[in-house]
Amino acid sequence: MTQSHGKSGWPIKSSTALWALFLLSLLWACDTLQPTFLPNLNLSPRSSLARDALPLGFLAIVTGARSLILGRTLSNRTVPTQILPARTLLAQSLPLSSILLGLGLFALPILLMNLVTGEIPEFTRAWLLTLVPVFAVTFEPHLGGVRVRPVRGALFAALVAAIGGLLVFPVGLPATVPTALAFGLGLLVSIGIAAASCRGFALLTQAPNGAGQDTSSQDLTAAIAGSSAALTLAAAAALTRQWQRLTAADWGWALAVELPGLLLFFWLLPRLTASRLAARFVLAPLVAILAGAALLQAPLSLRTALGLLLMALGTAWLLFAHPEDSGTLGLSLY
Repeated sequence: MTQSHGKSGWPIKSSTALWALFLLSLLWACDTLQPTFLPNLNLSPRSSLARDALPLGFLAIVTGARSLILGRTLSNRTVPTQILPARTLLAQSLPLSSILLGLGLFALPILLMNLVTGEIPEFTRAWLLTLVPVFAVTFEPHLGGVRVRPVRGALFAALVAAIGGLLVFPVGLPATVPTALAFGLGLLVSIGIAAASCRGFALLTQAPNGAGQDTSSQDLTAAIAGSSAALTLAAAAALTRQWQRLTAADWGWALAVELPGLLLFFWLLPRLTASRLAARFVLAPLVAILAGAALLQAPLSLRTALGLLLMALGTAWLLFAHPEDSGTLGLSLY
């Protein structure tokens, strides 16, 4: 399917990318719902560094092997002369770019969230991640590459979703210095993820068209996953002995749920701009809460229902709005 660009300046591949985003959010929601509905799986805590590194290691192996196969296949083809300089430049920037993106997207968020686990509750950490779309919309014009033109009102929509999250999650203000530091680290995680997503989209969409585009994308994916897994496993080995306590259920869950989610994420990275891809941080808790309420037949409070509505409206605007439609929102921050 050929790629076209909509009036919003975002690359569009029919509705496939949006369905993939919903599936990614569903997989993340499964990870949230597992302790409630599948408590007998005997998984390690979700804050386990070693468990977080497992799917990254699997992804590095899968994408590395595919990249190697593609590279050998494409090496026999004639590459147009006009794209050779771009391919050379991308290859030269690959090691440093992959390490920086791996740090921003995976390694640092995993490490920092592990550090703040005892200081700030899970609901607060979940809300801090709903701020990723706010930062992504803010950084996109500067870090997202030449193909990005944010939708009018996108910042307002992201703020609406974050305010909805405040109504859903019981977020308390830091009362002590350690809690305040942990809150700041959680905020830094959201900023880092947003910035890395913007740069990842820019780097992958500037890959040269032609025979090398697919393998360049695979090379970058393999490098990001490999560097992230190596950094996280090194931290797990240095700080704890969690890697020795992984169970068969951990390996199975990583293969069945977390690895498909990572594959979807990297498939989406060059296909959705950072602000759209960041919507997963709002969609995942939205799906988890609605699914949990439906399965448990638990009524939602008026405050929670209003918060979920705001989260849904803000996310829908980020995903579907176009510049010419922005007047219907009534306020534009872009």
